[in-house]
Amino acid sequence: MPDVSSPHISPYKAGEVLDGWIIESALGAGGMGVVYQATHERSGLLAAIKVLPGAEAAGGEILQRFRREVKALARIRHASVVNILQEALDHDPPYFAMELLPGGSLASRIDAISAPGGKPPGAAFLTQLARQLAEGLQAIHAENIVHRDIKPQNVLFADDEHAKFADFGMAKALDLTGLTVANRVMGTLPYMAPEALKGQPADRRTDFYQLGVTLYEAATGKRPYSGEDLVGVLAGRPLPPLPRLAEQGSQAPGWYQAMLDRLTAFRPEDRYESAAEILEDLERSRVAPRRHRSHDVTTVSFSQPNAVPPLARSRPSVSNPVLSRILESGPQLQRTTG
Repeated sequence: MPDVSSPHISPYKAGEVLDGWIIESALGAGGMGVVYQATHERSGLLAAIKVLPGAEAAGGEILQRFRREVKALARIRHASVVNILQEALDHDPPYFAMELLPGGSLASRIDAISAPGGKPPGAAFLTQLARQLAEGLQAIHAENIVHRDIKPQNVLFADDEHAKFADFGMAKALDLTGLTVANRVMGTLPYMAPEALKGQPADRRTDFYQLGVTLYEAATGKRPYSGEDLVGVLAGRPLPPLPRLAEQGSQAPGWYQAMLDRLTAFRPEDRYESAAEILEDLERSRVAPRRHRSHDVTTVSFSQPNAVPPLARSRPSVSNPVLSRILESGPQLQRTTG
C-alpha cells in the first residue's frame, strides 16, 4: 500500500479534504493514478477516490485515458460495473469518486486458491461469477464500449459478493478513434487475445477472450498459457487447446469447460458473438442439465459458434446515486490543519 505521506506518490495526506471527501488512506497506486479511501464529511458515505496527480506532467495520453475512463463509467449503469459518484476532470489534479467495494479483488481470491492448503471455488460461485460478469459485459457493450483490460485485478466484489468490473482506463468506444495506434500491442499480456497480441483492433470478442481466461484462472488458480505460448502467437503459431479444468483439480461443472473453450477460441469468429449468447448458455446449463454417462459429470448442449445469436434480453441495472444534495457545486480543494 502506498504511503499517503509521500508527495512522490500521493498529493494528499490522511485527514485532508477534497471537495467534501475526507481522505483516509491510500488503497493503491499505478500509472493511471492513486486511489484513496475517503468518507464524505456531510453524508458519511464511503467512496474510493481516484486522483491523477501531476496530470500535465504525466503526459497527454495518460490524461486522455483518465478522462476516457470517467466518461465510460458515466455511460454505464449496471450492478456488475463499478458505480461512479462524482467527477471533477477540470480540477487540478483531476479526480473522480466511485463506490467503495470492500470485498476485495478476484486476484486476491485466486492468490488464496494458489496458496498452500488453498481450495478451488465450488460450482455455485463459478456459475454466479460467470453470470454476473456476462451481464456486466452486456451492459458495457450495449454502450458500444469495449473494456480491453479484463483480468482478475479488475474484478472487484461488493460486500454482498456481487462481482463488478472496474478500471476502465483502457476502455474504448467502438465508434471513436484516437487511442488505438496501428500495430501497437495494448493490454496485460497473460490475458490478451491472439488478435490483440498482433496489434489488431479490439472488439467485443476480445473482451470475451479475456473473460474466458479470467474465469479459467478463477476456477483453477492458474493461468492457462505460458509466456512462451503467447510469444508463439507473434511467430504465427496458434495457442494450444485450453487445459482441461478437471486435470487442474477444478470443481467447475462439466459444462463450464465448453463455455471457456468457446470464450477463448483462437479465432474471434469462433467465439461468442454477444454477451446475451453467453447468458443463454448459462441459463441453458441451469434449466436443462443432463448426466454424461461416460464421465459422470453435469454437461449441457451449448449453442454453436456460427448460430444466429439470440435477441439480447434486458437485464436489471442500478441507477447512479444522486449526490447533488450532499456535494458542493464546484470542485474546491480544502486542506484541514492540525
